[in-house]
Amino acid sequence: MRRATRAGGKLPEDPDTVLFDAFLRIAYNIKIENIVEDLLVNSDQTQMVLAQGGTISYAPVGSKQVATCGMDEKRAVTVLVSLTNSGVLLPFQTIYKGSSARSLPEPDSPHYQDALGKGFLFNVSNTSTYWSTIETMKKFVDETLTPYFDRIVEEKNLPADQHRIWYIDSWSVHRSDEFLSWMALNHPLIIVIFVPARMTGFFQPCDVGFQRIFKHSLKQSAHEDVVKEVLAKFQKGTKPEAVSLDTTIKVLRNRTPRWLWVAYNKLNKPDIIKKVSMTWAPGQWKTYVVVIRLGSCAE
Repeated sequence: MRRATRAGGKLPEDPDTVLFDAFLRIAYNIKIENIVEDLLVNSDQTQMVLAQGGTISYAPVGSKQVATCGMDEKRAVTVLVSLTNSGVLLPFQTIYKGSSARSLPEPDSPHYQDALGKGFLFNVSNTSTYWSTIETMKKFVDETLTPYFDRIVEEKNLPADQHRIWYIDSWSVHRSDEFLSWMALNHPLIIVIFVPARMTGFFQPCDVGFQRIFKHSLKQSAHEDVVKEVLAKFQKGTKPEAVSLDTTIKVLRNRTPRWLWVAYNKLNKPDIIKKVSMTWAPGQWKTYVVVIRLGSCAE
């Protein structure tokens, strides 16, 4: 017996047919457009909590209420993660709530300049939330996705009109007429294929195989910051019972570039990324996804 954690998403009436159709859609485009594995990219947004906390703590036996640091933390940012079928992790795009540069990490934040130099995007949402918007998606396509595709086409001496595949969630922003019309007008060579609705847990490599290890790395880095902060207070003579953590938004926000930089360098390895693509879906669907990754699905 297992305790219920949350309500599961409802599957389509015929999930096998939906998944098979999704596989065929990708396979068809790979075959017809001669898509090499470097030109197949999957992107997925995920939440990065600013005050990373645990869910386990010491408490007297029989305690009915146990609180942990950061358990009710709501402040967060959105990170857009993108994987290529050839085993490359593209630079992250991070979205912060706000409308000006003051809502972003300060320029002297640890590894902020390193991240910028590698192509990371740090953008504000210009809304009351930290979620991606049509404008932030346009920035990603213009400044990260398209330059990557163009570089691969040049390096592999592919035709200038070579098509590419971008595999993304069936989210309202992605599927909006405004965004798709903009894509068709400004980036006609990018074929946008959507993850089947309500099937993210079956046919979305970023979500199924990568986000967990990515978030684990973020939590490790956040824990390192807490340890350093506490030890520094001890060294100054602060008594354990008097130690308090600085959880102001400015401090936490300035730590995020280092968390992202560490995760990028730790996880941007072909063996990790390709292992992710091989765990897209359970059971029989592994066969289809592995074949797609090898680029021979049309056979």
